[in-house]
Amino acid sequence: MLSYRNILAGLAAIVTSSATTRADVWVQWTPLHHDMGLFGILSSVLNGGHTYAIAPQLFIRRPEQFLALIAEVGGTLMTGPNFSYDLQRLSGIPASAQRTSSPNQDSGRYRS
Repeated sequence: MLSYRNILAGLAAIVTSSATTRADVWVQWTPLHHDMGLFGILSSVLNGGHTYAIAPQLFIRRPEQFLALIAEVGGTLMTGPNFSYDLQRLSGIPASAQRTSSPNQDSGRYRS
């Protein structure tokens, strides 16, 4: 079981490693029962930023709606597995939204 202290330390590490600021707009589709989805939302709350989320089922059926949401809200961070970054890169969404919240994911290869 994770302690409250461990969870806060993990959230602080995410905020620090992803260099997020209050100005960042987090966009995600990962489910909240998944650690990536839950910690994405909580990291944004901890940092005082804005987060927009769509249901994972909607992303799977209509990924273009996720891409439209990133463009509409001016997303600067997104959370998801690598194939969602591939989709974003192929869509032509500006590089400003191509940051990842996870230090384990290589979104840097998509920067222009």
